[in-house]
Amino acid sequence: MGSALSKTSEEKKNVQTFTNSNIQLNLSDTILNELQMSKNNDLIRKHNAEKFVEEKVNDRLNELENDTLKKFENELNLSLLPDDDHDNNNNNENAIASKDAEGKEIKSSKNLDDKINKLNERINQFEMMKINKLENNSELSEIRESLKNCLLQNEGKPLNCYQEMEQFKKLVVST
Repeated sequence: MGSALSKTSEEKKNVQTFTNSNIQLNLSDTILNELQMSKNNDLIRKHNAEKFVEEKVNDRLNELENDTLKKFENELNLSLLPDDDHDNNNNNENAIASKDAEGKEIKSSKNLDDKINKLNERINQFEMMKINKLENNSELSEIRESLKNCLLQNEGKPLNCYQEMEQFKKLVVST
């Protein structure tokens, strides 16, 4: 069984095939209509198979995308330091760094933002103090008034007020 060939070469030579395009098939109208209305012709099957494969590929891509997003979120959450408000308040209020397992300092973005905001507030306070100091200085206000009057009297000739301008500059720089 299976060791002998099913047809010998002589038998293959004796096989004849006929192709005659003039043969008429007598198919009834109902059979022709049924064949034409059939939902299982080759084109439709091919289209359905492509659609099926496309849906499976889309499903797999969505799964991969979701897995990648989850991994990214996990990595992001692990890379961000937790809020150390309780630890920092107990240990040192001005500390902006924490230490990892190896003892290296790690700066958290929240702590750095807080430190930057405090520095900006201090800068604003110094600027306000400087402005208040300049406004409250009577000598400065007198020189400012004299410079303003000189410029108004010598309109178009600001070089005539050079001495007043130099006094004003010196006083502003010194305060």
